[in-house]
Amino acid sequence: MEKRMEKKGSRESLQKLKEKTRTNPYPRTAKEKGDWGEQIALNYYLKKGFVLVQKNFHGPRGEIDFILEKNRGIYFVEVKSRSSDRWGRPAEACDFRKRRHLIHTARFFLSLFPQNDWDRYSFEIFEVDLGKLTFHRIEQAFSLEEGF
Repeated sequence: MEKRMEKKGSRESLQKLKEKTRTNPYPRTAKEKGDWGEQIALNYYLKKGFVLVQKNFHGPRGEIDFILEKNRGIYFVEVKSRSSDRWGRPAEACDFRKRRHLIHTARFFLSLFPQNDWDRYSFEIFEVDLGKLTFHRIEQAFSLEEGF
């Protein structure tokens, strides 16, 4: 899967190779950790037969990491990654305020598709523990009516 270098030994090619194969592949920044967690979650859902409808959907009140579809159901997924449980479980970061933003964003998304075939909706939280290299899917984490 690795691309062949166009000019063998060129400075640009070597620099790209160094960047791809740094000695510590573990994500360092918060963004890298989040991206890593999202990739783990997306791979999980795709292997389970879900279809990705939208990634990082932005609405007026927030963002939803994944909107997925399976068996006439629509799934709004928030991915939470942590490198340790020092500050609690990853799902604990999805508090009432965050859930309210997710619900508003989901309602905005649904308003864009008034004629849809979905007969159920689900909010899920996908926890990724990068320290223990484990993950946990929380189905039906909250409902569309919560907080209203």
